Amino acid sequence: MTEPGGLAAARPSPAAQERLDHLRALLEARGLTGVVITFQPTLSWLFGGRFHVNVASEQGLAAVLVDGGRVACLVNNIEAVRLAEEEGLFADEWLVVPWYDEAERRRRLAAWLQRPGVVEEAAVADDLRRLRARLDDAARRALSALALDAARAVEEAGRSLQPEDPEWAAAAAIARGCLAVGAEPVVLLAAGARRALRHRHPVPTGDLIGPWAILSVGARRGGLVASVTRMVGFAPVPEEILAKHRAVIRVDARMLRASVPGATLAEVFECAKGAYAEVGHPEEWRAHHQGGLAGYQSRERRADPAADEVLTEGQAVAWNPTIAGVKSEDTALVAPEGARVLSDTGAWPMEMVDVDGWGILRPALWVR
Repeated sequence: MTEPGGLAAARPSPAAQERLDHLRALLEARGLTGVVITFQPTLSWLFGGRFHVNVASEQGLAAVLVDGGRVACLVNNIEAVRLAEEEGLFADEWLVVPWYDEAERRRRLAAWLQRPGVVEEAAVADDLRRLRARLDDAARRALSALALDAARAVEEAGRSLQPEDPEWAAAAAIARGCLAVGAEPVVLLAAGARRALRHRHPVPTGDLIGPWAILSVGARRGGLVASVTRMVGFAPVPEEILAKHRAVIRVDARMLRASVPGATLAEVFECAKGAYAEVGHPEEWRAHHQGGLAGYQSRERRADPAADEVLTEGQAVAWNPTIAGVKSEDTALVAPEGARVLSDTGAWPMEMVDVDGWGILRPALWVR
């Protein structure tokens, strides 16, 4: 057991201290004395950094005990210094175990959990998810910058795409654009015309793009995730597809307009169902989820008929209505007049959609 030299006195940033205060208030409200955090999104929320090596990992690289007065960190010797120097990890007490001594790591975790009133993260998972979804000023600024970068990556891929390109090439271009600005493409979808009509989650293949394509990304940076979709076509795009796209952006616009403080996720979901019926596709909502709360996961909570969570101003949402062959998606912040889109670069063709007298811009299916 060692301590990383010179790092024991590291203190939290103002944003991290505010999140720590919220976490301690949660513990007090639940009658608990501490919680052991191990989930990658929660570690990223608390400390503001990356707590993974494998981008698909749900478990983080450290275990952190937060109680009423101290923060203790259990981490292996590979990761301790890097996480403290580069990812914002701080602690009052460092417990650094050799990477090969899993028994010692488990023993230390067990000792924490034997303390009266200390629970695993899973015991308060819903409470922590709500804390993560309540974005503070620093998180909103970071998400706004990320959403623009993610949109630029997708749009640049759309500009360079050719109908004879394979879907893999489109995905590679999106990934390159994300990685160039320090973002990880944790969700990466690309479908040409054939597969866009068949699959709602089209992970890329060697299929050729053809007359049109759907390009989507969920980009993660500093733990936050922004989701963006754009559609590009090559003349002649079938009128049926263009009509479907006009329909799906109307559904999306209605969902954005309904995303106001005080609305529940279920109410926005019901709004979407009504909008699908209005545009002549009443059953399409059954074929794919409609999105939901965003933040430190691509979806912190999906909207469905039972989702009674109430939206608050400044929360992030990412709606993604689909009709076979088309999709509309951006990341936005809940606001009194409806969600404010963060991922509008101003460089992609847009269409104005009227929703009860409100004009809402949505990305066009750009026929190049």
